[in-house]
Amino acid sequence: MKIILNHYYYMKSTIDWCELNYIESEYIAEYWNSITGVFLIMSGILFYKFNKDLILQNDIYIKNKFKTICNLLILVGIGTILFHSTLLYPFQLLDEIPMILLASEYIKILLQLNIVQTMFKQNILQYLKIITKYVPFLSIIISLSYFINIYLQISIFHITLKITEISVLFILYNLSLNLNKISYDIIYRNHNTSNKLHTSNYESLSILYNKNNMTNDYKYTHLINVQNDILEYIKIKKNISTLNNSALYYYGVSMSLWAIENLFCNYVHFLQLHALWHILSSIGVYKLNQIILNYTLINNLLYKNKNV
Repeated sequence: MKIILNHYYYMKSTIDWCELNYIESEYIAEYWNSITGVFLIMSGILFYKFNKDLILQNDIYIKNKFKTICNLLILVGIGTILFHSTLLYPFQLLDEIPMILLASEYIKILLQLNIVQTMFKQNILQYLKIITKYVPFLSIIISLSYFINIYLQISIFHITLKITEISVLFILYNLSLNLNKISYDIIYRNHNTSNKLHTSNYESLSILYNKNNMTNDYKYTHLINVQNDILEYIKIKKNISTLNNSALYYYGVSMSLWAIENLFCNYVHFLQLHALWHILSSIGVYKLNQIILNYTLINNLLYKNKNV
């Protein structure tokens, strides 16, 4: 990665990556970095295509947020292709700004979930909401800082991106660590509440039914319902655990390749590690989308009774 010092000329980008320019094509600056942007586009399209039924199980707010996430991923892919093809600053922004907005949308979805609102203290929730509130403003600052100092533009972008990414990881980590502590209690309370609603009419029904048989029926139904919800919860939680391991693997490998290329560019430029990073990170973000979608399914399972 090289910082372009004569960046004002034709609004050149602030960064020129390790791939040698105009080697594979006289029209495309970074050929392999450009064409692998397609994987980011496909990540957004395929996620919505293969998970549409599950997405539509959510309320209108979350459904729209998932649509926005898919659209932003497509936009990142288009920006990546144009940025690496031309090394022009407007297309660099088309690559960078949607990344920040994407992370902000993840936070918004997670904050909408009852499980997150139950688990976190109000001051933490407020802090996370402030981040999403100021992301559009910071995006404007990032864009305009180019005309002040390129190092300032690079710094503000990376700081903003890292704050949003760390916030997403912070929420997901705490969900993974603490969800069991609240979930089983909520499941039992859901059906206890339901059982109480049935037994409120007990006196009037006792005229028609034997008291002992009726009580046993209620207990049996209650236990079956609790058991079914617990089994469904465990199934989704296991799926999340598998996705977590897979996502961490892809992100870990991709970020390692990104770091190796930036540190040893002169020695590894022919390996096209940044292009490989595009591919692996596309898979990683697909897994991340699935993880967040599965948390919405758990939220729907736990809070299907709105009176709890």
